[in-house]
Amino acid sequence: MDHDPEHIMAKIIIILIACSFGVMMLWVGFTQHARQRRLLREAMPVEAVILESGVSGSKSADTDPRLLRSTSTSSYTPLIRFKYRVQGIAYESAMLYPTIIERGYPSADAAQAEVRGFPAGATVQAFVDPAQPDKAFLKRQEGAGPVVFVIVGLLVPVLGAVLSRWA
Repeated sequence: MDHDPEHIMAKIIIILIACSFGVMMLWVGFTQHARQRRLLREAMPVEAVILESGVSGSKSADTDPRLLRSTSTSSYTPLIRFKYRVQGIAYESAMLYPTIIERGYPSADAAQAEVRGFPAGATVQAFVDPAQPDKAFLKRQEGAGPVVFVIVGLLVPVLGAVLSRWA
């Protein structure tokens, strides 16, 4: 076992970074889960007009020097923006689900399916918590995003501890 102060400090830093990231992920997961449940419980229907509906795509490149080639991964996100009124005050929202955690999809078709029922210009039903009228959403269903953040938040410190053994 190596007791060199530099190695010990490297291990401590790795564990601290992993724990900090884990705490952040847990906080986001738990707060978004609580918020999502409250929004679903308190939400009232409101008439909304779709201002924008589409899909945003992005690519990430990964080069593996061992394979001497690059690969890319595509991800697609549904885009939606709508306006609505609560007690005579106009608001806009871009939330499809009752959480700020966006869902990504491996294909443009899958992302497009999420917004298919919400074409630009359409009048639709949205849901809004009267206590937070600026947080309206279109689909009244619970998403798995907050739970994923909690799971990652629990696993990252464990991974950091394992990785610190090789520091």
